Amino acid sequence: MAEGVHLEAVERVLATLFQKGETLLSLFSFSKPGTPLWDRRMGTEIFVDRRVYAEAVLFIRKNGAPYLRAILVSDLWSLVTNFVTEHFWCIGGSTFFPITDEPYSKRVTEEDKLALADALASSALFNPKPDLSR
Repeated sequence: MAEGVHLEAVERVLATLFQKGETLLSLFSFSKPGTPLWDRRMGTEIFVDRRVYAEAVLFIRKNGAPYLRAILVSDLWSLVTNFVTEHFWCIGGSTFFPITDEPYSKRVTEEDKLALADALASSALFNPKPDLSR
């Protein structure tokens, strides 16, 4: 269940993402979360304000799972980007058409933000699964 910190993290990340721009964050195919790669039928690209995205990543590092403080920021950047692309289905309908200069935070509905925040709350970024090692 999403809490205030998850909603704030989602808001911060979405404020950095755009449908067009100078810095491409990711070009990917998407569908419902968990759909195999070969069955993803829609594609999109997302652009990023690098400085503000780095701040959002650091917010997740500070407030997320403790192990995030021990990994490189570049690795966390990739984990957050993978989370966004894997769960893009939650926000894709709000941002797919038409293309604008507005950040995703202004285009995505509150309901979709909450769905993304719920996914974030249960993700490894905030709720890692125990990993047994030798």
